[in-house]
Amino acid sequence: MNEETLLIIAIVVLAIVLLGAVGTGFSGFFERYTNFMVWFQGADWKKINLILALIFSIFNFGFIGFLALILRRYHALIGRVPETKEKEKIVLPAEEIRETWKNIHALANSSNPSDWSIAILQADVLLSDVLKNLGYEGATMADQLKITDPTHLPSIDRVWAAHRLRNVIAHDPTEPHTQETILHALDSFEQGLAELGIMGEKK
Repeated sequence: MNEETLLIIAIVVLAIVLLGAVGTGFSGFFERYTNFMVWFQGADWKKINLILALIFSIFNFGFIGFLALILRRYHALIGRVPETKEKEKIVLPAEEIRETWKNIHALANSSNPSDWSIAILQADVLLSDVLKNLGYEGATMADQLKITDPTHLPSIDRVWAAHRLRNVIAHDPTEPHTQETILHALDSFEQGLAELGIMGEKK
C-alpha cells in the first residue's frame, strides 16, 4: 500500500470523525432547543410575571431609599458651609493705612525718581487691598474696578487713570515720569480711599 492510498484513507477517516462530531453537536443543540420550547410552552407566565414584578418593586424601593440617603447627606454637607464670607473679612486697621500712606507720600516727595514709581505701585496695592476687604474680589486691580459700584467710588475714572499709570510703570520702570504726574496719580488714589471711607475726607 503506497503513501497516496494511506493519505486518502486518513482523510476519509478524519472526515467521518468530523461529520460524527458535527452531527453529535447538532443533535445536542436540537435536543436543548426542544427542551427549552417544551418548558417555554408549559411555563406558568402569570406566576413568573408576579415574581418579576415583586423583584422590580423591591429594587425600586431600595433605589428610592438610596437616593433619600444621598440627599440627606448632601443637605448635611450644605449646612456646614458658611452662609457668607462676611465673617472671613479682615478689617484693615485705619492707623496702619494712614501710616502706609504717609510712607507712600514720603517716597513721592523724594528726590529719587525711582522712589516715585515705588510710591505709585504701593498706592495701587493699598487701594486693591481695601477694595478686596470691601468685597470687590478680583484677580487684578482692573477686575476689581470693573465691578466697583460708582456710587461708592465717584472718582473711579480718576482711579482708573492712576491705575493705568501704575501699569505703565510696572511694564517699563525705566520710562521717565514727572513728579507732578506722580503726585496727581497719588491724589486720585487718596481721593478714592477717602470716598471708600478708609481715610478722612480729601480736601
